[in-house]
Amino acid sequence: MGIQAWEIEKDLILSTRIKNYSNNFKSLGYYDLVYVEVDENDKPIINSDNRTFSAFTSKELALRSKSPLELEDIISNNIELTAKPINLKSFMIGDLTFSLSNDKEVRFIKINPICFKESDSTVLLHEEVLIIPIKDKLTSKYILTSRDESIALLAIKPNDEKRMGMELVFYCLTPKSFPEDLEEKEKSLNKRIEELSFYSSRVPIKKGSSSILCVILNLENSMEETAFIRNYKTMDKHSDVIFVTSDLKIKTGDLETIPYDGESIDTVFMPIINWQNKSITTHSHIN
Repeated sequence: MGIQAWEIEKDLILSTRIKNYSNNFKSLGYYDLVYVEVDENDKPIINSDNRTFSAFTSKELALRSKSPLELEDIISNNIELTAKPINLKSFMIGDLTFSLSNDKEVRFIKINPICFKESDSTVLLHEEVLIIPIKDKLTSKYILTSRDESIALLAIKPNDEKRMGMELVFYCLTPKSFPEDLEEKEKSLNKRIEELSFYSSRVPIKKGSSSILCVILNLENSMEETAFIRNYKTMDKHSDVIFVTSDLKIKTGDLETIPYDGESIDTVFMPIINWQNKSITTHSHIN
């Protein structure tokens, strides 16, 4: 596996480049407001990399994204703000994210980016980055992995999700997600666990009767599947991560099984809703 887009965005987080850098926000969640540069039709403008958008927690911070800055300027906060007018519109983070989920690949929202001068070019560093899932046309599901891995989701009808107030984002893994060579496969497994950890704490999920990042583990190898099951951080305190294994067990990050009856979608969803309502899991916002 070559370097992935999420790894590039992870490397551009300001706190990884500058020791003791202090972000201009306390936490981020689905219902927080941000300001986004928009075009004449009020549509968010995509950045020149064609995979990211920029959002700001205050209007003033948008001014830092236009003029190239040296690292020393950022560290000393000696930032010359651009005088160019910027057309900004406020969006709720969750609405912004899912309104942009119309691409074939996962894309990203840079939070409070700064234009940084790097050698002979410029790059947008950011205080944090959020994940834009893919809206899969075949299944009408929001997914964080390749559309090729989402066929199993056809069994879950969008009308049932809506009727029961379920808010779901899926991360799907199948054997074809990995190389056959054992050494390469192990590296790939570890990389995907890192990816899932990065995504889970950065994808907003709307508050519903249940708000779930559902990881579908159809690897047909229980040890490999168990390696993925752990307590991942979530972006919103009302959301949780659950896992569906290849033997159709629903598990929590603590490896506990959520019992259900597969007779109908209602008897699958209700135990998840009841479990989440009773859950006393400590959730972490992005800090």
